[in-house]
Amino acid sequence: MGFRPWSPGESPREIEQPVPPIEPPAEEIRISAKDLEAEGEQDPAPAETDAGGISVWAQRMLLVVEVVVAVWAGMLLAVLPWTPVWTDNPLFLRYPELKAVFLNNFVRGALSGLGLVDIWIGVWDATHYRDVGPGSR
Repeated sequence: MGFRPWSPGESPREIEQPVPPIEPPAEEIRISAKDLEAEGEQDPAPAETDAGGISVWAQRMLLVVEVVVAVWAGMLLAVLPWTPVWTDNPLFLRYPELKAVFLNNFVRGALSGLGLVDIWIGVWDATHYRDVGPGSR
């Protein structure tokens, strides 16, 4: 049974070949806890891994890194536009058009607001964290 392209003179229905039926599985495989213990294998504890195989400790460490980065970047964005480091930036000496834009109080306030939102996201993620595991969905 090979594939052959149809020519413009014939319809695709003329060259269709029957599809063999799919056979159902002979038996359904069931494994009980006793079978696993007999083989020396054990399921991991429900809180050790999630459905994707990532351990709970890896999830927690990822959360800590995410929260630290979010809060640090948020504090930087909230405070930096109002410091002398921002106004005496050497980049502004080379590009005076940027200085006019970035020293505008509206832009400074927008960046500070973005920093506050970033801090809020970090705090929200930290307070709403739940371990994701097979039993917690």
